[in-house]
Amino acid sequence: MALARRLMTAGSSLSARIFRCIGARRWADQDPLLLMPPLGSMQQPGRWNDLDQITLYASHDPDTALAEKRRHLRTRETSAVASLARFAPGFKAPSEVAIIELDPPFVAATRTWDGRAAKHGSFARSLDPCGDARPLARSLLSQGFVRLIVPSSPQQSGWNSVFYYGGPGQLGYNDVPSALLATLVRRLWATSTAPRCP
Repeated sequence: MALARRLMTAGSSLSARIFRCIGARRWADQDPLLLMPPLGSMQQPGRWNDLDQITLYASHDPDTALAEKRRHLRTRETSAVASLARFAPGFKAPSEVAIIELDPPFVAATRTWDGRAAKHGSFARSLDPCGDARPLARSLLSQGFVRLIVPSSPQQSGWNSVFYYGGPGQLGYNDVPSALLATLVRRLWATSTAPRCP
């Protein structure tokens, strides 16, 4: 009953728009998979997904989407200025990114786990820069949830939604939001905040 009350309370906000920050070139090229991770990244586990579990990570506000993208940007040195400056301590060349806004995939409230009702401290170990929330995600997926609302690691006042695709009872590719319905919020240059993880 407690879970049902929590989901009913959160239900009104489950249809709110979501945000992703992607490479500006992917947006300009209208990459058909721009709403999903690049195919190669599906071979790697993420904070909330195991190896080969296809997921759509999205944020609930533009600033959190940008913070998430910066956490995963690689350090780049592609321009002449970057080449000259690469010897400066801590120098990181910026990358151009695009923040986009879109409607979330439809997921019934009963299949959405809303972490906003949990104590933020309970996520502490999962939110470390190199943390791992996969055991919790596996447990929740085994209970039939296909959308997890979880706090952001780089911007812990922000929230993300993680949608799960392709597994038994999970979302299908027809549930991927249409790239044609995404709108551009802004383009900007951003530097990496990626941690050094083992």
